[in-house]
Parts: sequence; C-alpha cells; structure tokens
Amino acid sequence: MSGGRHLVVATDATFALPTAVTLRSLLSQSGVDSGIEVTVLHDDVSRDVQRLVDASLPAGAPPPRWVPADLSALGHLPPSPLPRATWFRLLAIEVLPPDVTRFVYLDVDVLVCRSVAPLWEVDLGGRPLGAVRSVNFPSMGTWGAFDHWRRHRIDPRLPFFNAGVLVVDTQVWTAADTTRRIIDLMGSGDIHGGDQQALNVALAGSWTELDPIWNQQPPLLDDRRGGHLLYDDETIDRARTDPAIIHFLDRPKPWHVDSAHPAREAWRAVAGETAFAPIHLDHTARWEDARWRLKRAAAALVRGR
Repeated sequence: MSGGRHLVVATDATFALPTAVTLRSLLSQSGVDSGIEVTVLHDDVSRDVQRLVDASLPAGAPPPRWVPADLSALGHLPPSPLPRATWFRLLAIEVLPPDVTRFVYLDVDVLVCRSVAPLWEVDLGGRPLGAVRSVNFPSMGTWGAFDHWRRHRIDPRLPFFNAGVLVVDTQVWTAADTTRRIIDLMGSGDIHGGDQQALNVALAGSWTELDPIWNQQPPLLDDRRGGHLLYDDETIDRARTDPAIIHFLDRPKPWHVDSAHPAREAWRAVAGETAFAPIHLDHTARWEDARWRLKRAAAALVRGR
C-alpha cells in the first residue's frame, strides 16, 4: 500500500487531554516504529497545548503534524448537537499528501487497546469507507438516524455506521466525488445529525462493515441495548472482552468524575502518563449532558418530531 500509514484525528482546545490519551494509547499499542504518521486537524489549539500533546507521546514517537482546519471549504454547515471539530474529518483528504491511498480516522474520545496496523490492510471491497455499525442507530430508518430516508429514496433497512473509527480509501472516495456529494447534502436542509449523518446518507449501501472490536460502543456492554439484534454471542463477547478500540461515545466521559464506564480507570491510567498529569477530573458532566440533550431536543423540534 503506497502513501504509508496515515492516521487523522480532529480536536479543539477543550479536548486536548483526550487527544493526548488517544495518541499515546495508539502509539504505545501499535509501536513507535509502526510507521504511523499522525495528522491532527484543529482550529484553536495553541502552540503551548500542542507541545503538551506532543510531549505525551511514548518516547521515540514522531510528533504529529498539526494542521489548522478551514471549514469554509465545506460551505454552509447545518446545525448539529455535536462538537464543531467533528466536521474536520471531512477535510482529511484535502490535507494529506497526494500519494496517500488509505487513511484511518479516530475520534479523540477513544482508548486504543491493541495495534491498529491491520486497519491499513482490511479489505474494503472496492468501497470508499470501512466503519463499525452504530448500535444506537443500527439502520438508516431508525428514529434519529435519518428521518428523510423516503425523500432520498434510501432503503431504511440499510445499516448506519458510527463515524468514530473510519478507514478511508482515498482513490475510491475521490472517484465517487464523495466530498462534493456530502457538501450538497448539507445544503439540502435535511441533515440535522452532523457529519456522521451526512456521511451515512452519501454512502448508504456503499461502505464496508468492520468487526465491532474496532469500535467498542457502550451499548455492546449492556444486554438490554439491542446488540444481540446485530451480532452473534461470540462477536459481542469478543468486542466486550478484547476490543482493539474502546469508544467512550456516551456521557459522562472517563474524564468526568461520575463516569461509570468499565474502562474509565484504564483511560485515566493512560491520562496519568501524559504531560497533562496530574489530571483533574471534570465536575461538569451533568451540566454538559443536560446541554447536549437540550441541543438534541431542539434539533428534533426543528425536524418537526
């Protein structure tokens, strides 16, 4: 595979510590000599904070490339309850070297538990993207996944993916003019679930499903959340007990005092090894959760639901 192993994350100043944990765990597990080149897309991270993140990497690891994100290239951005930085991943292809044929994208609320090198070799079947199916929104027609599937003539039974871990074939993506299709969708007035929704609509039926070990989502840890409707017992057990990437997509996050996630101490242990140590856990999780839910409710009202 030409172009090396490129990995992209997107962040802002409020997620500096999680970014450090993501990158430290990534390079600790994959190896500082793995050839992984990290690009960090950001818009407001000061050089002092960048240096702290750089100093948090394992000894011998090459520093990431920090690239300011220019969202003006995406045109009008629809309202979204998600952080602004989530849009940055749509810019990844534009900022990577032109010889890159594949890259991996990670959200920064993850903990990497084993080498991610296999993601550069996984067979995408000639499709532009590989991802793990969302357990919260398993299908396009799930309420809140994409409410306008009829208008866009999308089969509601098609799977819906979580965009926290992506494997992108840049050549197939570009040949299909995927970025332009996403920009057009965002201008349609039908996208209210951020870039994750736009990605799913643009790529409906045209992406490759990855094993859930690559994006262990909290609903897989709870038998009452519907994971057994998507996967067999063996697959769920493997994702629960031996994940490659743990995704803390629900609130409270492991950097909040009231987190109950079973991997919160593992995340905090890595945080304690970063240049941000000693860490101080956030006490505002409930306020943030209420604010997030209010934004979600407002978005639902805009949709008329």
